[in-house]
Amino acid sequence: MSVKNNIPNLLTLGNLLSGVFGIVALTWHGFPEVAAGCILLGGLFDVFDGAVARMLKASSPIGAQLDSLADLVTFGVLPGLIAYTYIPVTVHGLGLDGWMPEWIRYTAFLIPAAGAWRLAVFNVTDSNSTKFKGLPIPANGVFWASIPLMLLASTANEFFGIRAGYSAAGADFTLRDYRAVPEAPTSLSELQTLLPPAKFETAVDPWWDLLSHGSLVAFFAVLLSVLMVSRVELMSFKMKAGERRPLWIWLGLSAAVIATTSIVYLNPFAAIPIVLLLYLVISIASTLFSRSRHAVQS
Repeated sequence: MSVKNNIPNLLTLGNLLSGVFGIVALTWHGFPEVAAGCILLGGLFDVFDGAVARMLKASSPIGAQLDSLADLVTFGVLPGLIAYTYIPVTVHGLGLDGWMPEWIRYTAFLIPAAGAWRLAVFNVTDSNSTKFKGLPIPANGVFWASIPLMLLASTANEFFGIRAGYSAAGADFTLRDYRAVPEAPTSLSELQTLLPPAKFETAVDPWWDLLSHGSLVAFFAVLLSVLMVSRVELMSFKMKAGERRPLWIWLGLSAAVIATTSIVYLNPFAAIPIVLLLYLVISIASTLFSRSRHAVQS
C-alpha cells in the first residue's frame, strides 16, 4: 500500500494515541482536564482522517476497522474512566448529604461496553442512511470531556474573582494568596475557604453543586450508553439539502447557548451538555414530525 493511502490511517492512529495519552494523564497523573483535552484532540483527528481519506480517495477496509478501534479507546474507554472519576460515593450539595452504594460508580463501565457494541454493529451493517442510528460515540466522548473542562473553567473563574456576582475590587484575595496555599482547590468547599465569604455567597457556581451528585453523573452514564446502542434516528450532515432545516435550527440554538454560557457564566464548556440535549430533542421531534406528515399524506 502506498504512502498516500496510509495518510488517513496515520491520522486515525493520532486519534488512538490521543486516547491512550488521555488514559495515562487521568489514571497515572490525575489530570482529568488533560484527559478531556485529549478527547477533543482525538475528535479533530477523527474528523480529518475521514476528510483526508475522501480527498485522497484512500478509503480502505483496514482504515474503517482502525477507525472503530481508535474511537473505542478515545470516545469509549477514556470517557468511561472520566465518568468513574466523577461519580463520588458521598453526596453533598443541593440540600442533600449522605452516602451512596459503592456499586453506582461502576455504571461508568457501561460507556465503553455500549460504545464497543455500537461500533461492532456499525461495522457489520451496510447502511446508506443519511441519519445516525443511535448516538454517535464521538458525541458521547465530547460530553464527558466537557465535565472536567467545565469545572476547570468554573474553578478558575471563582478563583480569580471574575465570576458574575463576584467583584475583585475590595476583595482581599490575590494571586499571591493562591500560591501560598499548599495545594490548589479541588472542590467548592475549598474555594469557599479561600474567597471572602460575603463576596462568595453571590458567586456560587451551579456546576460544582450539580456534579457533586454521583447519582446524576451515573444517570448520564446510563442514558448515554442506552442512546449509543439504540436505533433512534438522529441528525447528521449527510442529510439531503431539503431535510436540513432542523439541523440549521440546532446549530443556531447551539450558537446562542454557547454565547449565553460564555457571557453569563464565563464558561463556554457548560454549553456542551445543553447543546447535546438540544441535538437529541430536535432530532427526535424532527423524526416524529416527518413520520406523522408521511402518514397523513399516505
